[in-house]
Amino acid sequence: MEVLNSGDAPALVTNSEVRRILQLAENRAPAAQNLMTSDDGTPPDPAARREARAFRQRDWIEERTAAYIDEFVSIGAESAKSLAAALTSKTSFSESDEGGFDLTDAEALQVLNHLPTEIVELHLLIEDLPSRLSEERQQDLLNCIARHK
Repeated sequence: MEVLNSGDAPALVTNSEVRRILQLAENRAPAAQNLMTSDDGTPPDPAARREARAFRQRDWIEERTAAYIDEFVSIGAESAKSLAAALTSKTSFSESDEGGFDLTDAEALQVLNHLPTEIVELHLLIEDLPSRLSEERQQDLLNCIARHK
């Protein structure tokens, strides 16, 4: 299988960004419904019916994905951006901010999508956590995540 880079979306996207992309897709005219009947009410040709069936399947997948994200995503886009900046920065932004966790983009994405609440969850998402962050910094990270929820 070949992975195509269409440029429609970046390689790493958060659940809230996926939801935004799906909302844009929902605003499109429902392609499957447009292809099922012609203007005069006659049935479309077999090729058009196959195409409509493919769109129906795509639309179902998009609907199910959107429903899942709506149920489990609890962070807004702006809050996700500021949390991502805190997670990936090497230093704190200010004295009152608890940024500077120096996570990789992939680790930050995992944290944004899962929003861990316990240190054990951090261990599952961040490689070699004990050597990178002290227990105090791990708790700071959880507090930072909780503030952005």
